[in-house]
Amino acid sequence: MNNPKISVIIPVYNGEKYIEEAIESILAQTYKNVELIVINDGSTDKSFEKIKPYLTLQHIRYIEQKNKGTAAARNAGIRNSSGEYIAFLDHDDLWLPYKLEHQVEYMRENPEIGLVHGKFAFIDKSGKSLQKKRKFIGISGMCFQDLFLLNRIGLVTVLIRRECIQKAGYFDEEIKFCEDYAMWLRISRYFPVGYIDRELSLRRIHESNKSHNSIQQKTDTLKILKKMLQEFPDTWRIVGKQRVKERLFYLTYHLATLCFHSGRYREAVKYFLKAIRINGMRFFLTSLRLLLSGKNNALGYYKRKIIKRK
Repeated sequence: MNNPKISVIIPVYNGEKYIEEAIESILAQTYKNVELIVINDGSTDKSFEKIKPYLTLQHIRYIEQKNKGTAAARNAGIRNSSGEYIAFLDHDDLWLPYKLEHQVEYMRENPEIGLVHGKFAFIDKSGKSLQKKRKFIGISGMCFQDLFLLNRIGLVTVLIRRECIQKAGYFDEEIKFCEDYAMWLRISRYFPVGYIDRELSLRRIHESNKSHNSIQQKTDTLKILKKMLQEFPDTWRIVGKQRVKERLFYLTYHLATLCFHSGRYREAVKYFLKAIRINGMRFFLTSLRLLLSGKNNALGYYKRKIIKRK
């Protein structure tokens, strides 16, 4: 198909400040065969009033549901979509005008690819560019092993073939944070991933971002990895036992330090003990290294190690 339809899914929860800009960034795409599905996930603000003027457009659909979380809203959008490709945009983020055009061209030239992603830049709540440093290393190919070690796919840049979701399954509604990471891991088990080395999207940083809840984010990431190990026991072999344990250790250790600095001491002790059980010697060496350096971000140290490997 030379002009495949793309279903764009936007979950909205109290997004009155930003939803118009998000919709406008889709309408401004140079690629035009798009259906937009907006899912109002139980908003209590004026989100609907901001969305309503766009509902006169034939290619925009609106679904309203009780608040069930982002994963459930995205799943509702998928079930009500009809495109050959599926893309996701959060209500506070934006796409650059050429995003879909470049991705459809890439998919056309690489029919074996199941998911394609790219770079994104950061903006603040007013849309001003943020000079926030981010090391982009294009993850591509059959990259399950690399993804398990570190998530390097930004949802705001993704385009997926529908058959990938049919094979890998929908978003895990039990996961409230990082549910997209669980999806990428499952897709990468079955399909190669593509990467476009240019900025495709803008991610907005503001006070209401889910990602600001670091403890819950890391807790859910740990759940995701443990689910993968249970669902796909060969992960130990594919990724390597030592690397799996290293990933679990640094994530657990960092979660412990986050709990400690948040005054959640019982949880901190629980996660410190778990980190010791994973690798007691690494616990001692990491604690000593961070103590001498005056830093407390074990996960940051781990990420730098992973990036250097590439």
